[in-house]
Amino acid sequence: MAKVLFLKAEYEIAAALRHHMALRSYVELVADNIEKTSYSGYPLRMSERLVLLQLEDDWQMDGIRVFPIDRLAAVIHDQRTLNRQAILEWMGVDRAARLDWIDLSSFESFFLSAQARGETVSVEDDDCLEVGVVDSVGTSTVTLRLLDVAGAWVAEPDEFPFEDILMVGIGSRYSRVLRAYADRDPPQG
Repeated sequence: MAKVLFLKAEYEIAAALRHHMALRSYVELVADNIEKTSYSGYPLRMSERLVLLQLEDDWQMDGIRVFPIDRLAAVIHDQRTLNRQAILEWMGVDRAARLDWIDLSSFESFFLSAQARGETVSVEDDDCLEVGVVDSVGTSTVTLRLLDVAGAWVAEPDEFPFEDILMVGIGSRYSRVLRAYADRDPPQG
């Protein structure tokens, strides 16, 4: 039986992530925030500071999420995650996302990668989750042109310090739908 890993040290989390990437394991990542938010899927790539998770939601892959390794509290691989992995494999879920264009060496390079492709990103910190496109990237911040929950572009961009970021997402159904709705052709007539 697999065991649950509750880890504290960043090096232990990084070692667990490398282990499960090598095994192509389905895991649950627990964020080091008040709510201990968890995200499930396949860790596909990592750098010294960031890990990229192909997120699973309701038996479907739902884009990717990138986490700073030092903002993770645990990597869980237990009977529940093994069961979910077996079901996903039985369903033929593709876990080989084509993500060579993403540079994980730092948040700065990650956001520059997303900006170059015009990707819609979601940024989560300890207070909120915002969706938008990268307007500009600094050495310690990213500025996003945001979408509101009604699918409209917000007039003023907002800045997010890298040190406050808990998770960044690309390709979720939620962000894709908001962006498509915001970019739709206006009604004629």
